[in-house]
Amino acid sequence: PYKSWLMVRIAFAVVALLGCSSWAVAFVSSPTTSALRLRGDAPRCQISTLAMATSSAMTRREAMAGIVGTAFFVSTKSASAKDVGDGGLPPGIAEFQRVLLSKKQWNDIGNRVQNGHGEMDEKEWQNVQGFLRKFYGAGDDMNLIAKAFSKDDQAAVADVVKSFHKAVKAIDKPAAARNWEQFMVEHKQIADYVQNFLDIRSQKKKQASAVEDI
Repeated sequence: PYKSWLMVRIAFAVVALLGCSSWAVAFVSSPTTSALRLRGDAPRCQISTLAMATSSAMTRREAMAGIVGTAFFVSTKSASAKDVGDGGLPPGIAEFQRVLLSKKQWNDIGNRVQNGHGEMDEKEWQNVQGFLRKFYGAGDDMNLIAKAFSKDDQAAVADVVKSFHKAVKAIDKPAAARNWEQFMVEHKQIADYVQNFLDIRSQKKKQASAVEDI
């Protein structure tokens, strides 16, 4: 009886040892996945250690994500809205750049109509009319830029812009009729208005008047 009892105890011990060893091997091979697949209860101390390690890893990952997210937000905000001292454009510069771009686009349209009017279909002429609506806004940019000028120059720019706005509205008619010859006549007038503004800004007209007076 004693031997039988001893053999039973040894058998139970071997089974328990084998069970723990198998669980340990599974845990080492894949800690998270194997632990979730185990049907039996693991030792409480090992479960606590796994939970602490997982929680610690999650905390580190969340902290790093927060730091990266904050850095991205700060860099995006600083890039999208800068003060003049941080590299942003001072007042009037953005408007002046738009005027120059509009002038280039207007010259390109003139070259296209002058040299390629025979190839232009209705859709292309409609695109020209669409540009005129945007081009009208260049006059508003001129007035904004002129706020930094003297009173006399502001008045001169106001006259130029008034004529510019009127001419841009008028040229829509030959564009709609595909009258390329009349379009080019009015195109030159509008180009001259833009150049007049640039001359006022660069003080060329004042310099020319001073030379004539001498």
